[in-house]
Amino acid sequence: MKRKILTLALALLMAATLAACSEGNDTPPVSQSPDGGTVTPTPTPTPPPPTPPAADIPVNPVSDFNYAYNAEYGGVEITRYKGTNALRVRVPSEIEGQPVTSIRGTTLGRNGWILGAFHKASVMEVYLPNSIVNIGDEAFEGSDITSIVIPDSVITIGRSAFQDCVGLESVTIGTGVTSISGGAFSGTALFDNAPDGLFYVDNWLIGYKGENPTGDIVIREGTRVIANDAFFSCQEITSVTIPDSVKSIGEYAFDVIDNLSITYRGVVYTSIRPDGWEIDIMPQEFYDAINNSK
Repeated sequence: MKRKILTLALALLMAATLAACSEGNDTPPVSQSPDGGTVTPTPTPTPPPPTPPAADIPVNPVSDFNYAYNAEYGGVEITRYKGTNALRVRVPSEIEGQPVTSIRGTTLGRNGWILGAFHKASVMEVYLPNSIVNIGDEAFEGSDITSIVIPDSVITIGRSAFQDCVGLESVTIGTGVTSISGGAFSGTALFDNAPDGLFYVDNWLIGYKGENPTGDIVIREGTRVIANDAFFSCQEITSVTIPDSVKSIGEYAFDVIDNLSITYRGVVYTSIRPDGWEIDIMPQEFYDAINNSK
């Protein structure tokens, strides 16, 4: 009997000693390999730091940018990002006492083409100030950007502005945008991962993905704007129904489609062929009806 009690006491003492040794030791257990040796555990990788709130991201110094005054947009235009931060860039709202109002797109200069401000830039996140009114043609083409919030101050987004930004998955379009030109988001993850059919970004109808649409098209309720060239020359469309929520439509959105009828707010508009023309276009009163709607 005494032997049993002694054995039990020794077992309890050993258990308590092992427990005490394990407390405070964060080293993972070492496993044993088949040949009897020990295997050093792989350390857990340190996760990347979380993205801070946009308001906490510091503004980049002016020296990170080339810029020039652009009278058309009433302020400074960013012509090139030349900084070294490959993660986050915050564009200043003011340079030399002037508001920053434009991100330059690709333009033709005296000695050839001048590339857009962020063309093929190795930058993942770009934060634009609420003073920007224009994002030019191909301004971000081929860059490493993964998400973008278009501020409410922006009015126009140029042709192919974000084309071939293969990592771009998230786009938020501000309420002030009234014009998005063709190809703005082609070649992005946002476009490539979307199902075939009508392609929307937020409440914008950008165009169509896949084979050209045919027959009757019904635009979803809640759509606010139809982009420039959205269905340009989609000859197999016969009719379109546009909801009352649409308040703006871009240039040539439904032009070069023969015998097209479009219903908007109970009125049916039919394509016309001006004298001497070989293509149909939608009458100006159709565009005016949408762009002047309340």
